Amino acid sequence: MASAMRRLTANRFPDNPELHELYQENQITNSSCLAPLERHFHMLLKDKLSTISYDADEWRNIWCDKTHEKRKERQHARQLSYNSGRTRTTYINGHTVYTYKDLEILAWGKYLRGIGSLGSLAAARVGYFVDVLKECMSEGIAINNHFAEFVANPEVEDLTRILVYLELNMLDTYFIAFSDDSCLSVTTDHGHFVLEMDIEKCDNSVGPGIFGSLARTMTCDSRYDKDIYRANLALYKKMVVFSPEHKGRVKSRPRVTLIPQTMKLVSGSPLTTGVDTWSNFGIWFRFINYVYRRDMTQNEVLLGIKEAARQMGFSVKVFLRSSQTNTFLKHFLCKNVNEQPEAILAIGTLLRGLGCADGDLPPGGTLVNRCERRLHEIVSGYKHDGDHIITYALRKRWVNVEKFGKYIPKVDFHSWKTTNNNNFKRCHIPTEEIAKRYGCRVAELEELAELILHSNVGDFISHPVLDTIFRQDYGYVPACHDNRPVNENWHPH
Repeated sequence: MASAMRRLTANRFPDNPELHELYQENQITNSSCLAPLERHFHMLLKDKLSTISYDADEWRNIWCDKTHEKRKERQHARQLSYNSGRTRTTYINGHTVYTYKDLEILAWGKYLRGIGSLGSLAAARVGYFVDVLKECMSEGIAINNHFAEFVANPEVEDLTRILVYLELNMLDTYFIAFSDDSCLSVTTDHGHFVLEMDIEKCDNSVGPGIFGSLARTMTCDSRYDKDIYRANLALYKKMVVFSPEHKGRVKSRPRVTLIPQTMKLVSGSPLTTGVDTWSNFGIWFRFINYVYRRDMTQNEVLLGIKEAARQMGFSVKVFLRSSQTNTFLKHFLCKNVNEQPEAILAIGTLLRGLGCADGDLPPGGTLVNRCERRLHEIVSGYKHDGDHIITYALRKRWVNVEKFGKYIPKVDFHSWKTTNNNNFKRCHIPTEEIAKRYGCRVAELEELAELILHSNVGDFISHPVLDTIFRQDYGYVPACHDNRPVNENWHPH
């Protein structure tokens, strides 16, 4: 738990504490340069809202009743938020309780993920407005020969279009963002460069400058200003951390209370996607207006993005990508058998999600049976996974319709993790295309597919191509290099 809370609240630069404060000052000072961004999206929001006749309560009711995985939670929150027809104000009081995900597979060197929630009431309060903000951001903004957009609906067609644009871009810059994931395509006299950006400790880096800039953008209709104000005020909530070692009644458990001195972007906030995307937009805007030059070299572009991020109060990692290695939202571009570009989910992401924790397993039956059923659900629920040698092996081995029935998700909502994609028209991806992405031989992928086809619950699979896949997709090698033979089975008890 200490590790998880350190990831959320600690100074970004433990060896240089003053640097964090300097970055925060940069963010406050330079956020004023975002005024053109604010005006553009403020006007887009105002135009959209002018066509809406609902007041906040009517719009919230419609939003809560929409088909969504959390519809029941939203409807319950709506009941809590009203008392005799009057909105309660307790939403802005209280605290956020934090837990952590103890069996999560993380990239090397990362802290555990702290999970806190403002509750479903927070989403019900302003979620309807955030959806419209995302629609406006998805329309993008063009400034001279530069363009930036937010991908509101990361479906395969959109992801394919985006990855093609990044590769074939003729503008000075083309920027795409979704929350804290972003890619930038830059054209200069020295060539065309595709870059992947990663804001280090993004949620922990957002300060009053970014919060204030986005709040000014969103405040454009008096009917909804109260809800926006409360959503921002909730980011001052106390953080309460209970000891994970002590079970039982909440009141008797040891706890630590953390009181934010400024607004703190906590997990569970309905503003998270909007705030993180606005942070990325801010870095791009600073780069094109204060750093970019047409005569920049490749190295100057890389350093320039880091400088623009520093001026906006962020520390970023920047990776130069080729058409084979570029990734956005864990998807990469390849050519199918029809020689058409198609975005598919990275193989490392597919394989990383196959490990089962005991708490995730469906109830009933033996441990092996429960694991098989869980794997059936995971593989059946893949979306954007593509049709290639590895996904073929996964489906043939673990999708067992005769034994477990056809997988039907509880609700149909936009998330590749759980939406059934049986109606999605796949085109076969040649194995050579996958080999190009990972810099391996076709024979190695065939060997891995063969291991998957003959795997059983509890098998330990080790192969050199797995190292290559995880190094490319996550930047690390699996920490399982011992002397056990390939596909050794440990029998679960």
